[in-house]
Amino acid sequence: MGALERRRLLETPMSDIWYELPEATTFSTSADYIMTGIYPFKSDVSFTLFADFTNNTSYPMYSVNLNSAAASGMRGGSKQAGNVNIYINGTAYIGSGNLTKLALSHEAGSDVYRYYFSKTGGTDVSKTFTSYSGQLKLGGYYSNRTDLLFKGTIRKFIVYKRKLTDTEIGTLWDGGVV
Repeated sequence: MGALERRRLLETPMSDIWYELPEATTFSTSADYIMTGIYPFKSDVSFTLFADFTNNTSYPMYSVNLNSAAASGMRGGSKQAGNVNIYINGTAYIGSGNLTKLALSHEAGSDVYRYYFSKTGGTDVSKTFTSYSGQLKLGGYYSNRTDLLFKGTIRKFIVYKRKLTDTEIGTLWDGGVV
């Protein structure tokens, strides 16, 4: 663990962090995936997911409960026609351009998800909460297929156990600590 990660852990209350990728990780083969050990969509809980990444494929950076190329479940970070997207309960939300960061937040008890493709101006969408029992996977679809792989680098991936504010999202976007 580098000095920056140690400093971040000292400055951030551990109770807020649900999962953090310990270091930048490059994914290029079917063996390059990470099962995070967290289940953010098993029950209706508050969370914020933030990612800083580079993707060279049309397959997702993270996913929960997906089979093959089915649109069910939650996933994000895939590129379609050069645009990065987030899927929430099977609906795609697409950010324009070659984006390298995204965020998704949700407050327990609400039917609103807020996604970000830029530092400011998150977008609220109303989606009824759907439970997905699988754990969060980094590096491709949740299914055991080996041909639907994320190929790229995740520089930062962190999941908080609460819905962050727009200001906090902006701080993360700028490389800061929340």
